[in-house]
Amino acid sequence: AGAPPRHTSQHKRQAAKFRRRIIALTRNRCRRLFFPLSSALTTQPSTANSKPSSNEPNSVQIILFNKPYRVLSQFSNKDGRTKNGQSDNGETSAMRQTLADYIDRPDYYPAGRLDFLSEGLLLLTDNGLLQHRISAPEKKLAKSYWVQVEGNPSPGALRELADGVMLRDGLTRPAQITALTQPPPLWQREPPLPTHRETNSQWLEVTLHEGKNRQIRRMLASVGHPVLRLVRHRIGHWQLGDLQPGQSRLANIHLPRSNNARRAGQAQKKG
Repeated sequence: AGAPPRHTSQHKRQAAKFRRRIIALTRNRCRRLFFPLSSALTTQPSTANSKPSSNEPNSVQIILFNKPYRVLSQFSNKDGRTKNGQSDNGETSAMRQTLADYIDRPDYYPAGRLDFLSEGLLLLTDNGLLQHRISAPEKKLAKSYWVQVEGNPSPGALRELADGVMLRDGLTRPAQITALTQPPPLWQREPPLPTHRETNSQWLEVTLHEGKNRQIRRMLASVGHPVLRLVRHRIGHWQLGDLQPGQSRLANIHLPRSNNARRAGQAQKKG
């Protein structure tokens, strides 16, 4: 028997075209799911550690947090590191900070994740329904990132990324990839990149509609342009804004009332 047939460029294009059609069919449904949340968003000037300021029915609060570089997207060190100690390999606790070092709000948990070396917007909520709407695979909100990569990707490489690339866990969905003419307005990372890497790099804006593990890093590596820095600046309609690393703010979300609650309210008015 001969060798199994390899995937050709034509097959990849056909697969990418099919996936775009599926996304187009579900786009309107996704907009209906998330529009009520986004349109009712009001931001608060308080920090995430202040007390809740809204007691309105169907209103919940969400934390917008700028996760710094080398901070875990969780509240504990599951690998046994302590705040004042070191790991077995000598890594200091400052290199393995958690959300507990920045946020003191009981029962709030991340809706989605950012890996240890990534920076930027992370959403936290104490409402299970809202957490599911934000992070569930079947209800993925668009997420936008500023990505600094090694070298200068060619237009062909960018088209390949936009159409979808084959990773070990499957073909990625179509994405929006744009080469930026100027670096985004960001803070200085600590520690900074070495000068020779900084000068031989290109900034991209990448928008995804899915969330495979370390997806952007694997996508860029597959076309020969490893990621040097990755900053998420948008999740749906929520934006990083002027938050600096380690800073956070609160936003009120007015959830749609259930049919039962709506009928009860109407009955009360009639009575």
